[in-house]
Amino acid sequence: MSAYKLIAALVVRNAADEYKNTLKQHHHSPENQKVVQRLKELELFFRSDWFEELSDSDGEKIMQRIQFLVRQEVHKS
Repeated sequence: MSAYKLIAALVVRNAADEYKNTLKQHHHSPENQKVVQRLKELELFFRSDWFEELSDSDGEKIMQRIQFLVRQEVHKS
């Protein structure tokens, strides 16, 4: 794997981890405007041209999968 692909994969992975954590925060504090704003920023990233350059994956599907996982985790609590 080239250095560029490795860095790109790490950027996408970091965004996915942050999206998951931010969704959990939003579940516990839905009125927190900083959390709402961060969710919007992350969702824009997954829908952006930059994301498409970094990854061959579908950003919408990644967000849907993370949302599903977070719903499962939240309902277990």
